[in-house]
Amino acid sequence: MTELTPKSLFSPVLHSANLTYTLLRSKDFAFIRDLFNSTMDAEAEDKFTISSVRQLTINTAPRSNELHGERSKDAAIYVVRLNGEAGERIGEINLTRRNSNLPLDIGFAFLPQYRGKGYGTEAATRIMRYWKDEFGIKNICGIVSEENIASRKLLMRIGLEENGWAMSSGRLSLIYSLPGASKQEGLEFSFWGEEPNEGEAIILD
Repeated sequence: MTELTPKSLFSPVLHSANLTYTLLRSKDFAFIRDLFNSTMDAEAEDKFTISSVRQLTINTAPRSNELHGERSKDAAIYVVRLNGEAGERIGEINLTRRNSNLPLDIGFAFLPQYRGKGYGTEAATRIMRYWKDEFGIKNICGIVSEENIASRKLLMRIGLEENGWAMSSGRLSLIYSLPGASKQEGLEFSFWGEEPNEGEAIILD
């Protein structure tokens, strides 16, 4: 099999009414580390590091068969900003691949002080439109814990509906899918994704 040449497939910048979205770069890893750690219990031992964020980014990046047969050099992750491309970073929104038997799933995280202000809905609406209508990925899901009511409501606001369940590290996750998608039940997946082969790995600048 011929190795595909990595390409810049994704828009480097997107905009919505109040927010700007810039494609993830290595210089953002420290921010993503701190963002992810802000969602964890203060006493948690397995905190994110820059190294683990980098590995997660590599493992969960979409593969060529999900990108119109092209190999992206970038992860499908956007940093969410206020006040333009150089503005304050307040969160991230992503399209990731946890398991080859699951659709790409949309995920998001915001710093505590910016939650509950409507930014999540605005960002998810804009990014969903980009991936689905502008880039052309037609099979997208959301994977969320049963107790995360806020995220479940957000997924429904952007047009996904509860459509099955999966297990990760012994914990139940609900799957939200676009209308008409095949139901998923009982699949095991890892939050950390699956290590890609060399010909599919993204290139991190």
